[in-house]
Amino acid sequence: MSEPTVQLVNRAVDEKPLDFLGMIAGISTDREEKGDLAKRALSCIRMGHMSVVEHISCTWRLTDVSRAMTHQLVRHRLASYLQLSQRYTRVSENAADWLVIPDAIEENDDAMSIFERCTENINEAYHQLLALGIKPEDARSLLPNATNTTIYTTMNMREFAAFYRLRTDKHAQLEIRKVAQAMYDTLYEVGDEQWREMLELLVNSKEQYER
Repeated sequence: MSEPTVQLVNRAVDEKPLDFLGMIAGISTDREEKGDLAKRALSCIRMGHMSVVEHISCTWRLTDVSRAMTHQLVRHRLASYLQLSQRYTRVSENAADWLVIPDAIEENDDAMSIFERCTENINEAYHQLLALGIKPEDARSLLPNATNTTIYTTMNMREFAAFYRLRTDKHAQLEIRKVAQAMYDTLYEVGDEQWREMLELLVNSKEQYER
C-alpha cells in the first residue's frame, strides 16, 4: 500500500499551548494572567476538565489515502472536513494512478491478481461511461473504496486525542492507524516542549474519556 501523506497545515497555537490553555482556564476564578499557567492547564487535563483543550485546534491535509479510510475518518463528527469531490473530478485512465492497495492484498500474489483484474475492468467501464457523456457524478458509482483521495480535517485537541486513541488501537484498520499516527507525529515533531507534554498526557490518559 502506498503510504499516506499527512501534512500539518495549521495550528491555532504555535508555541506554549499549555500557557494558552492555562490562561483560558483561569477565567473561572478571574485569574487569567496569574499563577503558573502551564501547571494549571496540566491540572485541568489530569482532572478530566477536557473542555479546556477544545480551545486549540489543528488542520491536516491527508493525501494518498483511500475512500475506505475517509469513510471511517468522517465518523468523528466533532471534526470538520473538506474532501476531493468525485462529482467534479475524474480519475486517471491508468487505474494504478488512482488506487490505494491494502497491504494484505498487495502482499498476496493471488489476491493481487484478483484485485488488479477487477479494478482494470472498473477503470475501463468508468471511462466508457464518461465517453458516452455520463457525468462524473454518475460514473463515480462504479468506483471502489480503494479510490485515492485527498481530504482536509480540522480537530480540536480533545477530539484529536479521542480519535488517536481509537484509531491507533490494534483492532483499527491498518491504513487509518497509519494516518492517525502520522497526524500525531506531525504535531509532536514540530511542537515545542509544551506541545509534546500536552500530547503525551492527552493520548495516554484513558480515564478522562470514561467520565
